[in-house]
Amino acid sequence: MEKETFRERLKSPEFEAVILPIFDFFEPFIHQESKFNESEDENDSDESVLKYYQMLVEQNIRESISVLRKKVSSKDYVAMRSFVLSLQQNTIQFLTNEKYRTKVKWKKILNSYINVSRIFLENEKLQLLHDGFPGVGQQVVLAISLIDLQEDNIKANDEIQNICDLFANDPNVMVVPIHGCSTDVFRTILDRFPVLNIIHLAGHTYTKPNGEILLSFVDSNITFIKFSNWISNHRFYCSFLNCCSTLEFALYSRLQNSNFSIFHRGIVESSIAYEFSEHFYKVIQISGDFNQAWELAVANCTEVPLNYVNC
Repeated sequence: MEKETFRERLKSPEFEAVILPIFDFFEPFIHQESKFNESEDENDSDESVLKYYQMLVEQNIRESISVLRKKVSSKDYVAMRSFVLSLQQNTIQFLTNEKYRTKVKWKKILNSYINVSRIFLENEKLQLLHDGFPGVGQQVVLAISLIDLQEDNIKANDEIQNICDLFANDPNVMVVPIHGCSTDVFRTILDRFPVLNIIHLAGHTYTKPNGEILLSFVDSNITFIKFSNWISNHRFYCSFLNCCSTLEFALYSRLQNSNFSIFHRGIVESSIAYEFSEHFYKVIQISGDFNQAWELAVANCTEVPLNYVNC
């Protein structure tokens, strides 16, 4: 994201001076991850990790994050605080303990940074939660990417960012983006947001040797039964599980607490998943009609045969 775009969407002068040094440091790395990921030489990866460590130290990013943490310490910033804390903890571990100075930990730091920087763009809408948001005609979208820290070049994050961009100027929709989601963060958000109208998952599932499909969070894989239990206190207008084999994950059944559910049968290419999601939410952004959104997404989908299913 360009710096000027970020500043325009931040809409928060009180945070600008605090978060921009963090943005300036981390943002250039976001789209360099594919190169880092493609390196087959372990020495190249080790050298890159050491370079990142030195840059963090030289630019005193740990202190910048600490200042931001203090800034969000009040009860008004409960949702933001958990993301900032995650960034702070990952960064401190990377800097102070050599066993955590790895490619995987660096990717955790980047995902924590993405969560922090993007959730701050929703600050204005987040504050509306204290004033009764969502009201009639308003919606909260929980948009989550599930990534593989060993291999993923954060493709799923682009899908989540695209959803955020589509609703950036819509006062009636608040997107809560979580990039590279852990089970702890997922459960924290479920607890702190009593009303979630749409849940969207992008990214990875995991197939066990016995064929069982699990959702692949960054810290563990979870079963459909566990996932269903965790979200059981919420009632969704729509649940869109845009990952491979989510129909199999859901045991060929619908989510009982969702009015409209979208799954995929078998493997889905990332480009197909991205485009289907984009067409679907473009209609939601205009009309809010899930059936129309589904029909347009299906009409524009190039997957043959079509393996998306709604119920």
